[in-house]
Amino acid sequence: MVTITSTSATSVFNNIVGNVNCRWYPNSLFYGLNPLTVYPKHIQLHVNKSSILLFTTGLLCHCTDEVQPSCSTNNIGPIYPGQHIKLHFALNSIITSSTKTPIIIKSFVKNSPHSVCQVSSMFEAEQRVTQNCTEVNYSILSENKSLCMLVLYNTDYRYPTIYYVKLSKCPPGFSFDKLEKSCQCDKLLQSTFKLNARCNINNQTIQRPANSWIGSTTTRNSYIYHICLHCPLHYCLPYSSHLNFSTPNSQCQFNRSGVLCGHCPHGFSTVFGSLDCKHCSNIYLTLTVPIAIAGLVLVLVLFLLNLTVTDGTINAFILYANIISINTPVFFLHLDGFVPAYTFISLANLDFGVQTCFYNGMDDYAKMWLQLSFPAYLVFIATSLIITSRYSPKVQRLTARRGLPVLATLFLLSYTKALRIVSSVLFSYSTITHLPSKHTTLVWSIDATLPLFGVKFTIMFIMCIIIFLMLVPFNATLLITKTMSHFNIVTKFRPLIDAYQGPYKCQYYYWAGAQLLIRIVFFAISSVDRNLNLTIGMLLLSLITTVQGVVGPYKNKTRNYHELAYMLNLHGLYTITLYLQDTTSTMAVNVLVAMATLHFSIIIMYHINTYMCDGVIKRKLNKSVVTLIRWMKQSSVKHQKFQLEDKTQNRIPEVAFNYCEFQEPLVGVD
Repeated sequence: MVTITSTSATSVFNNIVGNVNCRWYPNSLFYGLNPLTVYPKHIQLHVNKSSILLFTTGLLCHCTDEVQPSCSTNNIGPIYPGQHIKLHFALNSIITSSTKTPIIIKSFVKNSPHSVCQVSSMFEAEQRVTQNCTEVNYSILSENKSLCMLVLYNTDYRYPTIYYVKLSKCPPGFSFDKLEKSCQCDKLLQSTFKLNARCNINNQTIQRPANSWIGSTTTRNSYIYHICLHCPLHYCLPYSSHLNFSTPNSQCQFNRSGVLCGHCPHGFSTVFGSLDCKHCSNIYLTLTVPIAIAGLVLVLVLFLLNLTVTDGTINAFILYANIISINTPVFFLHLDGFVPAYTFISLANLDFGVQTCFYNGMDDYAKMWLQLSFPAYLVFIATSLIITSRYSPKVQRLTARRGLPVLATLFLLSYTKALRIVSSVLFSYSTITHLPSKHTTLVWSIDATLPLFGVKFTIMFIMCIIIFLMLVPFNATLLITKTMSHFNIVTKFRPLIDAYQGPYKCQYYYWAGAQLLIRIVFFAISSVDRNLNLTIGMLLLSLITTVQGVVGPYKNKTRNYHELAYMLNLHGLYTITLYLQDTTSTMAVNVLVAMATLHFSIIIMYHINTYMCDGVIKRKLNKSVVTLIRWMKQSSVKHQKFQLEDKTQNRIPEVAFNYCEFQEPLVGVD
């Protein structure tokens, strides 16, 4: 307890401030301010009552929970007009009940007592009393860049505490409303997104619509907003969220950042098998060795087991895997860990089935080139084997003259991947609207930070144009073969076309082209709303399944049953995903894909069994033919000798053998 005696209000106040450690700090905004200009009457009234003051019985001091009160003055800010502030006070008193005393507040602009900083009253009564502190919430309503001084008293108007509140210019997404005297939703954003005032100045956030991206640039007098209403490829959060312009990457998912969330932050890299950005190292470059070996093994298996589109056993499975791959975000909602079903489908589409790094710093541009390089590598291996077989009998026996069917199979396996890359380069563009000028900019959706039609993008664009000019006539030729056969250039590719049309009946040669068209349709509807995508896909599959069951386009009835089974499985996937909850549908999808995997395993076992049986039969047949030819040669020699000695040889009828009936078929002819 401190006792002060004085005859002057000024000296009394100054001495009191010094003794209770409530002096102004030199670096404070109100250093040197004379408190008597603010509340002289209250000080004078108190001084006139008694020359002996006991200031320790009622001084308001700033505090925090479970911390000793600090009677030093405080600065607040900068804050925004209308933003709520929380003040904690304690009455430095031995009277416990006085901590619950309401706090009275006065406010005005610094050095201008007649200019009032309005304090919202709705928060004045909201108090929370803890052990030592009383919490009071206030909202300052005043013009931008003003400096308000808050003077807080207890109920007796004694021993005030002073706060200086510095107000700043409204943040991005907000503008100052002169009527409300606070920061409200920017009218530009309100008119664009129809926000309906869903803004919160306390955390400086606005309500961002789902699948949209918003950026801002600070100018000298205002803000420029960059808005895209449709953020592509699931880069942005698919649901509505609160956006603070100081942390724009909060609207992105998969650790992405930048314009339209199309880039990875510094130190992160894109990975295969996902849209995610992760920390990577260059040690993953060693994966090129197993990848190269896997490509060689795949091509050899296609040659040896005759797993080709010409045989027709895997055509339906490839279509099944392609359609699931197109709708991966729909069927596989959670890919945080290892998902066997997703891995199997990805490998069937010549993709990585797990999230795998390749090298540090890989971006989406490099990722596209690497995705194109693997199918090109497989085609190179198959072409090399075909060329080598012309000069090597051993390689010719290995390939069994299945070069074109294998090439046709590799083209079909790569079709969906090529379609995805071509469409992402040639057709995936987004418009960014710049407000308030309202002009628009065209950017590449995959990576909006890459300059459009710069050197790097132009090279990729030309390559995709070439692939596109190959895919269009290829699809048309398989779909309307009779019409396209009048062109000489189509005649030159007739062996390759026959490889696709081989398993079908003559009147249904268009079925191979129709299946390519089905892939394009599913790819087109994959960009629409999820429920609409599933509904259209389910109806389309119902039509395809019905037509396939009635028509039966394959020559072999077993092939028809294979395709019908895969279409029914795919129809079940769409139905379950549309009508069941996420957790239940994920389990059901895994079960149905596992059934398709078992079906495919049976097909593989069939080809392995056929390969082994054919090998044994051919070896036995070779031995029998060689023995027969040797016996016939020996019989011929004996017969010639007999003719020389027998004078009646003309009376004996000649027996002619057709040796072609006993010869082994040409190697590779099935």
